[in-house]
Amino acid sequence: MAGSEAEAVGWLSQTIVRPGWPIGAEMGSTTFDDFDHFLDGKDYDSQDWCDGGEAEDAEELLAQFEAGDWQALKEAWRSRGQLWQGCLATILCPQQGHHAQDILVDMAGCDNPDIAFEAMAVICFYCGVNADRRGPFYDASIVHDEFRARLSANRAFVESLPEKGKAIGAGYDMLQSILRGV
Repeated sequence: MAGSEAEAVGWLSQTIVRPGWPIGAEMGSTTFDDFDHFLDGKDYDSQDWCDGGEAEDAEELLAQFEAGDWQALKEAWRSRGQLWQGCLATILCPQQGHHAQDILVDMAGCDNPDIAFEAMAVICFYCGVNADRRGPFYDASIVHDEFRARLSANRAFVESLPEKGKAIGAGYDMLQSILRGV
């Protein structure tokens, strides 16, 4: 194969095209890079995100994360835009492991009230705070026991609940009771 042909084949073998992605995304990229690119331009409050499959696609990428991807996510999320962060907050869940749990707790302390609200809504849910038209109620069927235990043991988080309560409204009192064992 001539040099220019070999270079072209090498370049093509390193280039992928995925729907909705910029042409030229590198195959050698990490799953975090793929996830990062995927969230660019997404809106966590949109029909496409909530009901159109985008959130599920992002969750599938998260499911492929390895330790290095989680570390990259932990280091990068604060520098991303609000829509990107909101998308992340809506798809993180304790079942994804300690890395996801830690990021959720970090997001709950975010200066942006919208992002803090989204993270606290997820935290409340997995600690057993559910709601219907009458308001919040405790639902043992949705509790992630290990996550709730980690949060209960996180004194700094529990002590910050009065401030965080401003972000989550009526569910705040219930979450505080659950985590304090009252």
